[in-house]
Amino acid sequence: MITQKAADEAYRTVLQSSKYVDLEQFTKLTSKNDENTTYYTEQRNDLIKMRELSGAKHIFTMKKTEDGNFMYVVDGSAEDEFSHIGDTEKSNFAYEQAWNGTAYTDHKLNVVEGWGIYISSYYPIKNKQDKVVGFIGVDFDAETIYHQLNNLKNLCYQIMAVFTAIIFLSGYFLSGKIAHSIQCAADYSKMLAEFNLTNSFSKKELRKKDEFGILANSLDGIRNNFKTIIGKINASSQQVAETALQLTAASNESARTVEEVSNKIQGISKSSILQTDSTRKGTGQLTLLSDVIDLNLDSATHINTSIRDVTEVIDNGSAEMENLYKITEESNDANVTISDLVIKTNESTEKISNASKLISSIAMQTNLLALNASIEASRAGVAGEGFRVVASEIKNLAALSADSSKEIEDIVSELQSNAKNAASTISRIKTITTEQTQSVANSRSNFLYIKDVMEKSLDAMDQLNHTGEEMYQMKNTMLTILDHLSEIAVENSKSSEEVKCSIENESEALEEIACSSDVLSRLADELHQLILEFKI
Repeated sequence: MITQKAADEAYRTVLQSSKYVDLEQFTKLTSKNDENTTYYTEQRNDLIKMRELSGAKHIFTMKKTEDGNFMYVVDGSAEDEFSHIGDTEKSNFAYEQAWNGTAYTDHKLNVVEGWGIYISSYYPIKNKQDKVVGFIGVDFDAETIYHQLNNLKNLCYQIMAVFTAIIFLSGYFLSGKIAHSIQCAADYSKMLAEFNLTNSFSKKELRKKDEFGILANSLDGIRNNFKTIIGKINASSQQVAETALQLTAASNESARTVEEVSNKIQGISKSSILQTDSTRKGTGQLTLLSDVIDLNLDSATHINTSIRDVTEVIDNGSAEMENLYKITEESNDANVTISDLVIKTNESTEKISNASKLISSIAMQTNLLALNASIEASRAGVAGEGFRVVASEIKNLAALSADSSKEIEDIVSELQSNAKNAASTISRIKTITTEQTQSVANSRSNFLYIKDVMEKSLDAMDQLNHTGEEMYQMKNTMLTILDHLSEIAVENSKSSEEVKCSIENESEALEEIACSSDVLSRLADELHQLILEFKI
């Protein structure tokens, strides 16, 4: 582990150092004279810093020569171990692997006389074309690690010797303890064989984790289990004895109870006879109730028939009211139509009046024109004679038109007066008809309500009839049940006698149980005496 840790540190050092190499300047360093260049100085200082920071002994860069050896390029070692450009070393496996492009790291300590003990790692330096132009190497001083490993080896030998002595002494002392533990186990087993459960192993023996501790705990567990089982058996024997006593007492109590039950059954037998008489009396009363139910059924049937007749009459009246309601609605519709016609007639008379006024106005204008024409004809003399005749005729026509217009006006006035009277009368008829319609509607609602009530009454009567029939059936059922109860009472009386005989037999069996309880009690005492032989 120590060697591997040093090897990993060497590899990380060369990997980080390779990143600081300028390839272009590195390839130009070929002779010792190049040590005076700025790049060489800077590169050597960088490598010195990397050596000091990592704790390496040597750090350097190399490349292969034409003769197959390897020459130093930039060396970051100390001044007394410093190698110049061109100093060469012979080829080896590690150098060749790094020059072929694969990093190399030692996995064991290298012991070289004159150089000491170290671990090396070499990492290839490649250009942009991925061609190896050199490698960077590092040597970690492993002499301290080597001496530490030797010291560890010597320490292991010493520890082994000490452990050997301890094992020998432990075996000597343990053999005595083992013999003591075996003797304790044998003595404890002998006590168990003699039914002696009073002693136990010491807490020291029970706390042991070895085989003898397991044996001691097992034997102590056997002792505890024996004590538990014997305690339970002892408790069970006592409980059996107590149970036997309780069973004896219970059997005696049961015998007394059987006797009391026998007396009770005799009382039940007597009560059954009384029950039979009461059942027969109840049957007679139920027969009277049956007659009353039959009478109620006849009355309900008569009421049902009457209600159906009334319902039929109400249905007929409801149909007549429905017909009257429809006729009233039709009368309302006719009144509305007549009212509309009268209103339209009144509007037409107003139009005729307006036309009459227009004719009267035309007649006045015509009369004025005739007058003007007569005046103009007088001025014209003989030449206007014919025009005067025409004007006279026009004047006559205007007078005739005025008379006709006056007559039309009188007729229209009379029509308007009549129309207004008709409209007033129709309005009154409409009011009366509305009230009549409301009255008919109310009567119709009353008839419908009466019809609904009668239908509900009819349903109630049907339900009453159905209930009466159920009461009739229940009456018959109760008569049957009472007859059956009477029979059961007789059977109970007979069964009471049989039960009495069975109870006498049961009493004899309880006496036998009491005898068996005494035997069980004696056995429990014997078991208790056996348990007392154990010493707990």
